[in-house]
Order: sequence, then structure tokens, then C-alpha cells
Amino acid sequence: MQNINCKYVIKTRMRALAIVVLCLGIGMTVPAWADQDDKRDLPLVDGETQLFPGYPLQFDGVGTIDRLGGKEIVISDDLLHLPSRAELHTPNNSRAGIGRFDEGDYVGYQLDEDRNIESLWLLQKGKR
Repeated sequence: MQNINCKYVIKTRMRALAIVVLCLGIGMTVPAWADQDDKRDLPLVDGETQLFPGYPLQFDGVGTIDRLGGKEIVISDDLLHLPSRAELHTPNNSRAGIGRFDEGDYVGYQLDEDRNIESLWLLQKGKR
């Protein structure tokens, strides 16, 4: 009689463990799904299609502005130097001011030989 109860307890615990493992597996993939949804809305930078008139076909990098201040900018976790001589572009303005850019904006950039931003191009305004 006790042997039957032991088997039942073991089966119950194994089922509970399987449910916990399944829930953890699903929970760990949810952030990946959310990130993919955000990226689907971004313009495709493929090096063959010009996104806006006057925009280059290729960039040295693309990403989302994480932080903007002074002579530094963080784009997708990369800290870059933004000198005052850098050219700033939006789809409607080829000589935009830094005030046209905000955290969360999706941008492309080109670097000079010292790896400073030479030109910054607004690809899509951030969602606010």
C-alpha cells in the first residue's frame, strides 16, 4: 500500500517539475519575442535601397539612441564621440540641429578615420 503512494508522489512531483521547467522556458523566450516585434517596425538598411532622398546607401552603423548629451552619444550600447562638426540629417532637413534627435530614435551613422561620428542620419523617430 505504501509503495503505491510513493509512486503517486513521485509522478506528481515529476509533473510539477515538468510544468515549472516549461513555464521557465516560455518565460525566458518572451523578451526575445518582444524585441523582434520592435525590430520589425524599423526600416531595412540593406545597402541597396536608399531610404530617403540624399541618404547614403550604407552606414558604418545603425541603432537606437540610448543617450544623447554633450559631445557623446550612445547608440545601441556603443559610446561614440559626436564632434560639433558632425553633419546631422533628417528626411526633411540636410542640415538639422541636434535638437531634432531624441533618445529612442533609430539612426544610421558614418564614422571618420578616428572613429568619431562624421554624419548622423535619422531613420525613424522613436516611439513616445
